Amino acid sequence: MSALAKIHVAKKALALDDDTYRDVLGRVTGKRSAKDLTVIECGRVLDEFKRLGFKPVPARRASGAVEMEGPYGAKLQALWISAWNLGVVRDRSDRALVAFVERQTGIERTRFLRDAQDGAKAIEGLKKWIRREAGVVWPGRMPLPNETKCAVILAQLKILDRAIDNAAAVDPDSYMAALGVEIRRRQA
Repeated sequence: MSALAKIHVAKKALALDDDTYRDVLGRVTGKRSAKDLTVIECGRVLDEFKRLGFKPVPARRASGAVEMEGPYGAKLQALWISAWNLGVVRDRSDRALVAFVERQTGIERTRFLRDAQDGAKAIEGLKKWIRREAGVVWPGRMPLPNETKCAVILAQLKILDRAIDNAAAVDPDSYMAALGVEIRRRQA
């Protein structure tokens, strides 16, 4: 959910009328319309709404989602989403990832994936599949920040036969997702 959407959720949750809402915006940012706020100003407004009693509700996971736990869960999930954005994976769900991990390791839940050898088996299996299907050239053992994301973006651009632009530097995750939409649209 965007920061602007969160501000409107908070306004509704606090039952603020338009005048009171705009007074809070003005007091905190000097602006009376949320559409004119910067990301930092949105954060300040949300902090003020929290001070006033707004309690954000954590986002619910999609129906049927499986919690990715254990020391390798986050890495596997990040790679799985990269595979989705490259058009390699047809099912983005955590259930599909768990099924992949089980095929690779024989372990049915990522929370039980504790042994480094089993974790490496699942991670390297996924990376090899992505490299083979999408041509990703993975960085070395100690990648720089965002170097792995850049490797995925470069492979996406090659698939789309496009040159890199400045959007990747602004927000690599959003850029990857947008390119992924374009890749999947071409595959359809």
